[in-house]
Amino acid sequence: MKYLLSCFILLSFAFSTTSFVSITSHPLSFWQDGSDLDFPGKYPHTATRLIKASEIQSMSKDELRIMRNEIYARHGMIFKTPLMKSYFNTVRGYNPRYDDVSKMLSKIENQNIATIKSVEDKKK
Repeated sequence: MKYLLSCFILLSFAFSTTSFVSITSHPLSFWQDGSDLDFPGKYPHTATRLIKASEIQSMSKDELRIMRNEIYARHGMIFKTPLMKSYFNTVRGYNPRYDDVSKMLSKIENQNIATIKSVEDKKK
């Protein structure tokens, strides 16, 4: 019994250490502004690389709107519009904290917002 308890404690420590390592090595862990690592969202790549208009051309206007606003949501934006507020309030990990997150956005995120918005504006 003592052996089983020792193994359980050792395995528990190993798993908790592994979890810690995986969280700190998360590809979005470079965010130092309090952004939620628990909320990468449906489109986490919008934070780490530039997207091309051709990549998102086939998406609907609603999908593009979600994609664009997810960038803000990841930084804790409090949404004012009922549609975005109700959508993101149902997303696990979303933590609304700020009225304005524009100063928290990276260059990549700002460029992706502009790209998404330009494609979104061309949709019906």
